[in-house]
Amino acid sequence: MQVFHFEQVSSTQDLAKEYLKNNPNGIAAAFVADSQTNGYGKQGRDFYSPAKTGMYFSIALPKFDLDSAKAGLMTPFIAVKIVEVLQKLFPNKSFKLKWVNDIYLNQRKIAGILVEKVAVGLVVGFGINLTTTKFPKAIAKKAGSIDQSFDREKLEQFLIKNVLFAVQNYDQIDFLDEYRKLSCVIGRQVSLHQGQKRYAGRVVNIDDQGCLLVDIQHRLLHFSSGEIDKVDLEK
Repeated sequence: MQVFHFEQVSSTQDLAKEYLKNNPNGIAAAFVADSQTNGYGKQGRDFYSPAKTGMYFSIALPKFDLDSAKAGLMTPFIAVKIVEVLQKLFPNKSFKLKWVNDIYLNQRKIAGILVEKVAVGLVVGFGINLTTTKFPKAIAKKAGSIDQSFDREKLEQFLIKNVLFAVQNYDQIDFLDEYRKLSCVIGRQVSLHQGQKRYAGRVVNIDDQGCLLVDIQHRLLHFSSGEIDKVDLEK
């Protein structure tokens, strides 16, 4: 696999997509940047990507055949494998997962995962706040960072290796028990939206397809997609 490094880009996701467009039969490639001017996450929301305090990368996988029946397992497995790396390199920290694609530390989001299926392959993006201390006002109360020195080269190598493993084995390996252990939403009251609809209830579990099971007024609903925009982490 090729790995390309940049000091600053608009978006590593866009670079990965452009690579797939120009190399539909090429090998996998990773795009790693110190900063992004137009980084984005789920639903196109801005992902704050300041210089030198985080790591932002996207992996382009040409001609990737995504199993639609098990597609909901990919992001959770990537999340588990990323936390595996973070726990190894930062053993004094306790990382948690917010369904389906956010990594938390001390009740604040420190990282996000974005998986995008495109016509000519798959793009997996990941952004993490490593030593970021100042955030825009809009996210200052929700965002955080690991806030610890790190070996950037080792972190990059481990993350790319583990993300690739998850992408290649998401439909074959039982990892959901570990995902559930790391979850910060199971047993919590949450509010979430799916399209234009909004829901509020208590998360009961995450099923074997990666779906969120939520008790809403004594009715158990399954969510294969959606966005948790609030979780009661205090109780």
